[in-house]
Amino acid sequence: MTSTDDEHELEPEDGPVWKRYEKDVRELLDRMDDSTVTHNVKRIGALSKVARQIDIFVERQVIQTTVTIAVECKHYAKPLGIGMIDEFVGKIEDLQVSHGILYALNGLTGGARARADGAYPKIDVRDLAPNSPPPPSWDEYIAEVMKFGDCGNPNCPDGNVDWEERPQQESTPVSAGWCPMCGMWSVSCECGEITCFVSFEEKCVACGRVYELEQSRDGDVDGIIITAGPVE
Repeated sequence: MTSTDDEHELEPEDGPVWKRYEKDVRELLDRMDDSTVTHNVKRIGALSKVARQIDIFVERQVIQTTVTIAVECKHYAKPLGIGMIDEFVGKIEDLQVSHGILYALNGLTGGARARADGAYPKIDVRDLAPNSPPPPSWDEYIAEVMKFGDCGNPNCPDGNVDWEERPQQESTPVSAGWCPMCGMWSVSCECGEITCFVSFEEKCVACGRVYELEQSRDGDVDGIIITAGPVE
């Protein structure tokens, strides 16, 4: 599958408009950081067992995990419909990459937008219509959109915490746990903020409540205790 349609205009000197559009997106992503960005890639689908074309393929090393992103570029004269979203979600599932980004020159229809928002595997749609707000920076995207898990460590791409209720002597239990992906502990504050323990005592950035890791004699974490209430 390529990013073409019947309304694409050909320019003899510079090549098809849709191909220049792909190259522009690739150059945009290539300037962001030290990710490896490759144009027009073919990879074998894990489910279909056939070669699938990817407009732009991005690889980035995060801690000990390789994040892979398939990027599709749609230079269409009209907003994309639901069928295009279904097609892209199916490709992402087949390729089993970490995430997918769909660049749409003229945005999406309302139904397609709703379909994209609830898509699984998760995808991010970037409207590049003239009146659309600018997309987030690549660093913001990696830090926020690429975070699949619920770990409080911002450098942990998709870790999920083994949450459990930790009893408190003078208050209700707090939910806390350990992330097997990065090895860090996190606590879920009553205000809704998730805080990662970089040290043995951390303060919730949202409300100011202070939490402390309680260690056993052998050095393992034995519990989480609240040492101070939220700041008014």
